[in-house]
Amino acid sequence: MLLKGTKEPFSYMAAAEHLHEAEKALADGYKPDANPMKTAWGRVGDARRHLEAIGPASPAYIAVRGLMNEVHLRERKIRIVCIGITNKLMIKQREILTDELEQNYLSRGMLVNIELSGPDKTSIRLVCPLLRETSVEKIFHETNLFVYLRKAGFKKVILGDNEEYARTYNIGKTCIKQYREEQC
Repeated sequence: MLLKGTKEPFSYMAAAEHLHEAEKALADGYKPDANPMKTAWGRVGDARRHLEAIGPASPAYIAVRGLMNEVHLRERKIRIVCIGITNKLMIKQREILTDELEQNYLSRGMLVNIELSGPDKTSIRLVCPLLRETSVEKIFHETNLFVYLRKAGFKKVILGDNEEYARTYNIGKTCIKQYREEQC
């Protein structure tokens, strides 16, 4: 027995009730804005849950497909916004890491010029007169610098002395292991 004013448990709801709840969830708090960062998307997860509870044999299923398209559209837009935010944060993280690296080398008495490049700042160039072939190989084989740079989202590392020697490493997910094993 349900108390007055309480809703039926989710599993006992009829298809029409699920459809109504899904419509309410999509409308609840939904405020589109020209700036997707300011858009309130509604309760998309709740809408999906209610719509998935309605089987294809139900007469309400035609309406479900239309609402499910709206759910998919909003989820896709939310995903795009999240990817954009993540990308901006990763760029900022790479910029901060670059500043910290420069300060770390400076505190050790090494003047290392570090530059970022690429549209997402995924390439890093470290230039120092001390970065000759033997020191670059030592950095590569005896430190975890490349592992940390890869975790920060860098894809390309250039080490050199800016005059005669420069070595480029593409540091994808599997390349570090490959470089250390094969010494490319």
